[in-house]
Amino acid sequence: MAGGFGSFGAILFGRIHRVQRASNGRCRSLNRFLSTSTFGTPRRNGKHSMKTPVEIAESIAQHIASVYLRPSMHVGSVEASYSANALDSLLYGLHYQWAFACEKKSEFQDAVSAQHKKAECSSFGFADAFRRIHKGDDNKQAACFVLRNWREISIAMQMPTTDRAGRCALEAEF
Repeated sequence: MAGGFGSFGAILFGRIHRVQRASNGRCRSLNRFLSTSTFGTPRRNGKHSMKTPVEIAESIAQHIASVYLRPSMHVGSVEASYSANALDSLLYGLHYQWAFACEKKSEFQDAVSAQHKKAECSSFGFADAFRRIHKGDDNKQAACFVLRNWREISIAMQMPTTDRAGRCALEAEF
């Protein structure tokens, strides 16, 4: 054991030691090493700080908008057999994290329940509902169905829907 930290500590401190040796005698302290982008938090005004819940929620909302605008970038081809389920899982997780950061978990649960009822969904999600209702195996249509339903949830939760480039996800066609 490395100082009581177990195997993780041995790996971490072994990496630090290698970084210090590789720096040709210009050893960095543990605090300086941990403040780099690999392990540390970003610096603001020369101090370490964590992101606020508002900044976290904004980042998550931008990621959600990115999924709406470019779903293939996030799950591969929307025509693949797994894409609708992957989008459903990804968007559920992102919406849940956004709701958690905004302290809107109950609104999230209400919006999801209402949309599930509207789309005649079971607890298996929108992809399953599409395949059950339409009895088809059109994977692209299933993915589009998932995206449309999650976009309705975003609207119901009054989520900001612009990506990092400022494009509005509500205008995305699927």
